[in-house]
Amino acid sequence: QKWPETLSCSVNDKELFHISPPQKGHKRRDAPKKISVQLRSGTNSFDVKVTDPCLKRFVLAIVRTTPQKVRQVCTTVPVASQEVCRQRLGQLMFSSMLESTGDEVHAAGSDRCKLTCPITIARMVTPVRGLKCMHLQCFDLVGYLVSNLRMGAFNRRWICPVCDLVL
Repeated sequence: QKWPETLSCSVNDKELFHISPPQKGHKRRDAPKKISVQLRSGTNSFDVKVTDPCLKRFVLAIVRTTPQKVRQVCTTVPVASQEVCRQRLGQLMFSSMLESTGDEVHAAGSDRCKLTCPITIARMVTPVRGLKCMHLQCFDLVGYLVSNLRMGAFNRRWICPVCDLVL
């Protein structure tokens, strides 16, 4: 996600926020903005002003969200069957063998994964991995969700802690 060069948003004739151009040599954090404080019951008016050399690449969305507890999010994560997990494991093992150069030294037990989560450094209760991840290492679901909840950098949320793919 990225904001345009400048953007100002007014709700009900009151400016809610203004995004200024990024300072040279500095990276701007482009996180979503909360607008609920300015909304009222019934009809609301929005006024958005944008400047950018390439306006066609931007889309603006107003999304109604509801905070969820970690337990609620856990119930929405699909659980793969044992057979699907075996197939996926076989695919990952086979693809890692194909990608090896032959120069690596394979020690006994090198096909094993740690049982500790790379986020919490504790034993995993619910091991998970991204659908597109090509590694065997898992991480703990609750540990991952809690770390995302507390993470200030919006652009680093929902990223695999092992391989940096977007989950």
